[in-house]
Amino acid sequence: MGKRRQEERKPRLLRLGGNLDISEGAYFQFTSSEESEFIVEVIRKSGESHHLEFNTSEVYYEREGKSDKIVAQQNSNREIGLDLNIEILNYDVLLVIDTSYEIINNVKYAFTGFLICQKTHSIDSEYRFEIITQVIEWDATDIDKPENYMYVDIIEKIKRHNEHMLQNPSVAVIVDSDLINIPDINRRLTPIYFDYILPENFQMFYASSDVGTSEYIQNRLMKICDNEAKIALNEFRSERINDV
Repeated sequence: MGKRRQEERKPRLLRLGGNLDISEGAYFQFTSSEESEFIVEVIRKSGESHHLEFNTSEVYYEREGKSDKIVAQQNSNREIGLDLNIEILNYDVLLVIDTSYEIINNVKYAFTGFLICQKTHSIDSEYRFEIITQVIEWDATDIDKPENYMYVDIIEKIKRHNEHMLQNPSVAVIVDSDLINIPDINRRLTPIYFDYILPENFQMFYASSDVGTSEYIQNRLMKICDNEAKIALNEFRSERINDV
């Protein structure tokens, strides 16, 4: 049997978002060069202009007959750049969380993997991170959204640890679910789960574990985390089969 032909990589598109409040007759001016980033200015009829700040950056590709596939998303309460990798590396800690689960005999067995990537070195464009990996096995039978439940559990543990250590690092929380709610979660308008609001100094980012893993740091880390959770679930499933 021959090798399966590798599927051609689909062209990536970038969708930007920002707060826009302009009067009728205003227009946009786009500028870019090799020395500077992509800049958008809003020019009013009076001649007055102001720089349009982007606070959402989303990489996606189009699918025939389906909705767009979101590869990665970043949004913030401040202006963000166009390079997702540079933006994610601005954070002191990258916290990656992923949960896999399966219902067996009416019990929802869940395995949550998480990576804590602590920045230890940052000079010019060189960054080094110390990475801690862990998988938690737990009973999610009575939990309607296991992924969000564990986002809260792990974020709160990290927050309390930082308070105990008298530290206040910026934390990028990388997840692969709840995409539609992430912007409002970051604005502290929507709780992550039940009534839990994302703590200050934490920001949530979306990353697919299926695509973008060779392009974006957040996707590469999500793939590692996803694999850890799935390996633990598969091992648990195999042990139960052998015990029968």
